[in-house]
Parts: sequence; structure tokens; C-alpha cells
Amino acid sequence: VLIATALMTLPPAACAQAPGEMAWDAIYTPDALPGESGWGVSQGENTSAEIVDGALRIVDAGAERMQLHCYSQRWGARPERGAIVRATVKLVDCTDRSGMCVLVADGVHEAALTLYPDRIALSNLDLEHAMDTTDDFHTYEIRIAGVSIEVWVDGTLAIDGWGRFTHPAHEGRRVVMFGSISSAATAEAYWREVRYVAHTIPVEPLAGAQHVVIYRR
Repeated sequence: VLIATALMTLPPAACAQAPGEMAWDAIYTPDALPGESGWGVSQGENTSAEIVDGALRIVDAGAERMQLHCYSQRWGARPERGAIVRATVKLVDCTDRSGMCVLVADGVHEAALTLYPDRIALSNLDLEHAMDTTDDFHTYEIRIAGVSIEVWVDGTLAIDGWGRFTHPAHEGRRVVMFGSISSAATAEAYWREVRYVAHTIPVEPLAGAQHVVIYRR
């Protein structure tokens, strides 16, 4: 049985359901290291992770090849469905792009939000927002849908990337990553929580569209 359904319009990322209404697919809190909680681990030399005062402390002190420290999970995000990743982080330092970041990839597009001491940046999209990321824990929320991306900080829209989420996903990957994903950078941060949901846009046909069911013998 093949089912053909009319194409649906795709609302902007801001039109996805409010995060408070979500049933999150995964929530990481530092009761244990992420590798003990179902996350993949990429850990190079001169890097470390430990739990300190209820937060995951990641330190990347290396700037040579493969000296990085990050965690990843595959997810079911697709452009037409929308997705949200939320992380609560206090940065200590980050010297270069992707030194301490959250990366989202939906199989078609991807972007990495880098935390610098004086700003946050979607570096491969040339979008940034000035702020102090070191003064306290802040909650960063990345919302994606279609070719649009938004970054919210502590509940306020900080980066509006309407139509800018177009950088190709590496080898078509669908993944959430956090930590240091750059060999060249050094960085340190405390992570209090990471959570995500990979389907935020209700699937509703266009008004007047006909649902056609095709039977094949």
C-alpha cells in the first residue's frame, strides 16, 4: 500500500510549538558522565570531563589534531518536522570557532552555535549576538525548521536566522553534539543540562487537499 499526501506548508522556526509543551526525546543532567548515559564520546588527549557541583565540566586544553572533547546522539530530526535543542551552560573560555558549542544536524542542514566569552555565534552562517557567557549559567535554545534557525537565550530571541539554515549536513548526518568539536581551539565550560526534541511541527495537510490512497497489487 502506497499513501500519497499533498505537500504541506512549513512554518518558520518560531511557529513551532512552545518548548514548555514538548515531550522531550532526551534530557541529559549530570548525574553521570554523558558516556554513561547513552551519549557517544569523542575524547582526545589533553582534554577532560568531570562532574563538579552538579554540572559537567568539560576542559579542552589541547590544540593539536584530534584534541577535542564532545558528546553526540543521533536523532530523527528532518527539515519538514522542526526540532529544538536546549542547553544550560556557563562558559569559562573559548578561543576559536566550535571550541565550546552545540551542533544540530537534520540530515540536510547543520549549524554549530559557538559560545565565546563576549558573544554567541552561528559561525558558518555569519550570525552572532553579543553577550557575556561567563557571568552565570544561561539557557541557549536552538530551534530549526526547514531552512530557518533561531537561537533563544534565557527565553529571549537572540539570533533570527530566517532562511539562513542552509549549510549542508556533513555526509547527511542527523545528530546533536555538544562540547568541544574543534582541534584547533581550547575551551572550558560547565554544562548543567542538555535536552532535545526532534519533531515540533504538527503534520497537517493544506486546506482542501485530498488524501489519496494508492493500492498496488
